[in-house]
Amino acid sequence: MPINANAILKRLQDQTICDRSYLEASFTTHGEAARAANESDEAAAHPIMDKFITDIGSEGIRKLTNFTVTEFETLWSFVDTAMQSALMEVRGRRSPTSPKDAIFIALTVLKHFSSWEKHAADYGFKAPTFEKLIMRVLSSLVPDLGEQAALHRGSWACLVDMGYIGISHSLRGIHPKRRPAHGSLDASELERNANVSSDWVIVENFFGRVCSVWRVSCATYTWSERNYSAIQRVTFALTNFHLSLLSLRHDDEDFYGRVLARYQRMANEKKRKRQETQRRYRLNRQEHAAMDAVRVMRL
Repeated sequence: MPINANAILKRLQDQTICDRSYLEASFTTHGEAARAANESDEAAAHPIMDKFITDIGSEGIRKLTNFTVTEFETLWSFVDTAMQSALMEVRGRRSPTSPKDAIFIALTVLKHFSSWEKHAADYGFKAPTFEKLIMRVLSSLVPDLGEQAALHRGSWACLVDMGYIGISHSLRGIHPKRRPAHGSLDASELERNANVSSDWVIVENFFGRVCSVWRVSCATYTWSERNYSAIQRVTFALTNFHLSLLSLRHDDEDFYGRVLARYQRMANEKKRKRQETQRRYRLNRQEHAAMDAVRVMRL
């Protein structure tokens, strides 16, 4: 069949005119209602966080998340794009929870760390749905872009000293770079070495801050083991942001000492219970042996 260019052009132009006429008619009859609905959606874009701000104010938000409303907005500006792409489309449909509400809820979960069921009940979710939401938030926040991430995928970095140079062939070891024979390090390498060395000094203070502001980092971990790495990477990243607001202090090192003491207490308690179980087992065996001996004597 020969192509009729004029007929095709006329049909498409007529279709364009019909479409525009339909849009104009719709705007005339339903424009105000659509505008009101859109403004209503914008006003309630973050209903969960907005309600908390209204009810408990900025100081209450700080107690829930470790950040005031202003600090939260700064944090949000860093993760806005990643969160929008992660949550706006879920299985081909829009997530009912806004990205900002989702990260607000995730911060409260990391700070206060309880069971999924308790946290889900606080926000009106079913536990499985709530867990999926939080883990989607955490997995979208911190892609691992650190040193040797491509070489050792899924591995945590180990901060080691000069004695472990070459460890990166088998482990993800981060260490100062050695000066090459008959050569010298450039400015960027010297700066990196200084940064690595300074990490040794602040590591205990940093872990103290992590444990003090995120309960999930120091409490007995009871969630799925496969989620542990993603959760802890997020708490470290959030702590880095927290340090930009409040620098490390001696109190952080003291808190870390208390955390280590708690772990030691737990280990001692576990050892005591095991010794008590073994003692009772030995006593029971002795009693059974004595009873068997009495029966033999009677026979």
